[in-house]
Amino acid sequence: MIFPAQQPKMANAILLTVANQCLCYNIPYYLAYGTCLGLYRDGTHIPYHNDIDFAMVYSDENFENLAQSLTSLGFEGVIGTEEEGRHFWKFGILVDLHWVHQKSYYAQHGILRYDDYDYHIPHPVEKYLKWLYGPTWKTPIEGFEQLRKGKDLQVKYG
Repeated sequence: MIFPAQQPKMANAILLTVANQCLCYNIPYYLAYGTCLGLYRDGTHIPYHNDIDFAMVYSDENFENLAQSLTSLGFEGVIGTEEEGRHFWKFGILVDLHWVHQKSYYAQHGILRYDDYDYHIPHPVEKYLKWLYGPTWKTPIEGFEQLRKGKDLQVKYG
């Protein structure tokens, strides 16, 4: 598995492809979870985050079109559950598509300019990130790089 931060050009190509395909099939999408956190807070992918996360409002017909399109563009699909989402791989990078309801932070989108492209993000994004990661979401977690390399250490949170 390749983490997005290890190959940012490939990860950015994936981001752009999935976002554009969602727009093509009229699927409301949002950069979500660790992807949203890293790109919003740090302006880049988080070094210890292992995938690219999209939240999208699910529709049977539109999603099947999206899945076929991604497959034709070289993405490999991994079976997920209809209730949760689907997983795809490209360039060794995991892409998670999470199903969400169009309410709360997904009722409308904000815009995040990243790598010369305007991506959709939950709105309001700072409340969303606080809801997910708590009041210290603005402070990166220290120590994960060493932990991922198998070293025993105390992880510090914000």
